[in-house]
Amino acid sequence: MPHYASLTAATLTAVSLSLLLPGQQANAASIFTGGSVGSFGKPTVNPETDPDALFSIESRAPQSVTFVLGEADTGSMPNKITFSGTNFSTNADQPFAIGDLSYFNGQTFIGTNVSSVPIDITLAFNQPIQAQRQFGYRFDFDLTPNTDTSNADRLVIAEAPAPQTIRTKDTRYRIELLGFSQDNGATFGQSFEAPEDRVVNSTL
Repeated sequence: MPHYASLTAATLTAVSLSLLLPGQQANAASIFTGGSVGSFGKPTVNPETDPDALFSIESRAPQSVTFVLGEADTGSMPNKITFSGTNFSTNADQPFAIGDLSYFNGQTFIGTNVSSVPIDITLAFNQPIQAQRQFGYRFDFDLTPNTDTSNADRLVIAEAPAPQTIRTKDTRYRIELLGFSQDNGATFGQSFEAPEDRVVNSTL
């Protein structure tokens, strides 16, 4: 049975680069700039539930990558997760967006999907220092046959990355990814529901 189409979008937010040591003061001129990019890894496939799994990875823009899965029914499209990175400019202790996630739940046949997929998100800083930090997420797919509009499929955050640090001169900063938000950063969710024929947009 096919799954039904809908679109979910969310924004991935990183906490501002917070000072690690009490009493330290950030240089007012220390504005951190850079950009982000995502990279999907090898998905997990359960051969018992998805013996005919189909998937591919597409990159059609410098900071955008899409994971495509499932065999689409006539008139529909496969499931898609797209991560679009963005450039950023921020001071310390200030949350900032580092990318957008969209999840399209297409009409695909049972047995052609995957169980989960990892994604690595790289933050590349270019000011006041040049450095890169990589953070890893894993998404689980909770796909169910839809019989009416009350049914919904879910994309679940199964694993989230630990904080990392970055140093500029004598000051150390902590970088923490707060998570995905659909309400401008007021709350952060662990899953995205995609009901039939509904569009959910998010901004930060």
